[in-house]
Amino acid sequence: MRRLMFPIVFALLAVSGCAGGTSNVASENVIDVTATEGNAAVDSTPIACKAIGGRMASPAQCDEYTRQANALTDGIAAFDPPSTMRMGAPETITLVVGKAAEAEAVRNAMVDVVDAAGGGDSIRTEKVSIGENVSAELTSPSSMFKIAPEGRVVKAMPGRGRQVWQWSVEALVPGKHKLTLTVGVPILGSAGEVWQPVLEPKTFEIDVQARPRTWPEFFDDMAKFLTSLKGMLVALAAVIGAAGAVWLGIRKFGGRGDQGAGKDEAKDGGKG
Repeated sequence: MRRLMFPIVFALLAVSGCAGGTSNVASENVIDVTATEGNAAVDSTPIACKAIGGRMASPAQCDEYTRQANALTDGIAAFDPPSTMRMGAPETITLVVGKAAEAEAVRNAMVDVVDAAGGGDSIRTEKVSIGENVSAELTSPSSMFKIAPEGRVVKAMPGRGRQVWQWSVEALVPGKHKLTLTVGVPILGSAGEVWQPVLEPKTFEIDVQARPRTWPEFFDDMAKFLTSLKGMLVALAAVIGAAGAVWLGIRKFGGRGDQGAGKDEAKDGGKG
């Protein structure tokens, strides 16, 4: 009987030991998972990100902002601001931006725009820094001009090629005023937010002389209008209207003459 008891007791002890081992492993696994979650929480803690001026951001977001800030290269900006403008006559101001290595292509693109618009005063080029995105804004102090679109316009720079901005500008007040063209490199957030440019924006001062339209310019504009298709149609309608009025006048005058002749014949017939 004792010989039978020893194997049974030994088997029970072995089973009890295995169960205890399993419990210990499970407990260790729980501890490991907790530690991993704790590390993830620490990694997502916001930090002061230098790329966006020390504002708080998660490490992952800061890495992206830093990458954009470091993706800078030499660029060139070409534009053709007018030296004079007529008050109330909107004009288009164009900006072309590209890589410095493609300076000639950027200038040629600006020349094409100027030629299509009838020529300009002079094409100006300035060196700028460009990144994956470039912002441009045209402003005027004291609202001397009506500018559309307003505010900073951000556009993505292509890997190869150029980017173009255009504004419609109308002088509202006669006199000598200034337009300021600001080009910068913005940092874009994952949610679409736009941070201030990483670099100090390059500002160009443009002197514009706004003045009322003179009488010679008025007649010149009228001549251009009359030579246009719309002007020709309006002029043709006016000619037709004038011709009709003349015809009605002649017919009316002729009718009166016929009536007068009839009266004279009637008088002569009565005398006879």
